[in-house]
Amino acid sequence: MKNIREHKDIHDELLEHVLDLQKKVASGNTNISFELMHFLKSWIRRLWGS
Repeated sequence: MKNIREHKDIHDELLEHVLDLQKKVASGNTNISFELMHFLKSWIRRLWGS
């Protein structure tokens, strides 16, 4: 069960971050390119175990 909980925690973290980025764009902040690229790079590394 521990692995399922850890997996869900990771997805909750992903969702929180994506919703935060969505709010920034909705409020007119379109200067999130670096933040978005950093997030995606980190997420892919986590998925691939690099």
